[in-house]
Amino acid sequence: MTVNVSENHPKIQSFLETHNVGILATASKQGAPHAATMYFVVDPNFHIYFITRQETTKHRNLVENPQVALAVFDAGSQTTVQATGEVEEITDATVQGNVYNRVLGITKATSGEHQPPLTKIDSGKYVTYRLKLHSLRMAEFIKAEYPPVDHIFEIAIPS
Repeated sequence: MTVNVSENHPKIQSFLETHNVGILATASKQGAPHAATMYFVVDPNFHIYFITRQETTKHRNLVENPQVALAVFDAGSQTTVQATGEVEEITDATVQGNVYNRVLGITKATSGEHQPPLTKIDSGKYVTYRLKLHSLRMAEFIKAEYPPVDHIFEIAIPS
């Protein structure tokens, strides 16, 4: 499902464009959970892309079970975005290069490093994925008054 978040949910789009580190939860075919911190990028059509390597637990799980959950958090504003969906491997070299270059830029901006952590492990070839969203919501907990808390959620795609 394509969601034009830029027009319909600019707050979520802006948050994900400026918070490029998330926790990706995967599970093996047998249901064994795994979570990994990773860099990701988002485009104006709200496609979320990330890179992994072929010999990682994350990649093995994605091949066996493409269902994932992504959580992104900002402690200062107590804001979180939660997404669920299914990933698909991207084989287009132009898209792969664009995603890698954007992740490289984020790495330099956030840590001063010249290479993302993924380059520092010897775990096979790089694989690029796109998350096709099933659900997406943002919560701004700092806005919450006790009670009510109804106004803390912005839902782009209901679960």
